[in-house]
Amino acid sequence: MKIAIAIIISLIFSANVKAQSFELLTATTQGAIINRDFEGDLFIGTIQVTPSFTLEKLSVGLSSLSYTTQKETGFLAGVEVGYNVFDVYSVTARTMYGNTGKQLIGGGAQMLLDGKVVLFGNAGYELKDKETWLDLGIGYKIIQ
Repeated sequence: MKIAIAIIISLIFSANVKAQSFELLTATTQGAIINRDFEGDLFIGTIQVTPSFTLEKLSVGLSSLSYTTQKETGFLAGVEVGYNVFDVYSVTARTMYGNTGKQLIGGGAQMLLDGKVVLFGNAGYELKDKETWLDLGIGYKIIQ
């Protein structure tokens, strides 16, 4: 696990040499967690930070999310890869690991508004507790 993270971080930093641009997105999100019995719990993503490098239409970055539910407060971090479909629309895939043992895989879509404001939606599956995570959010590109 540590070796994989080290390889990913070194690839991201080496991509900086050839990257066309660097972005830093901060966001807040709200969503629902649905388990196998279709029982749900709401969560609030208090802060989500995603620094990324863009190469042509492909972006690669690290994503982190602090969240709060009725049962726990936790932190998720991982890798996110995106592809710019049109000028303002992109699709993403990500995998995240948490401090409470959660392992979230999934993807989503983003829409850029007004050059710096981003609306997004994500769907993911949490492997440890076998839960589906759905969220909608809004973000702001601090660095673009």
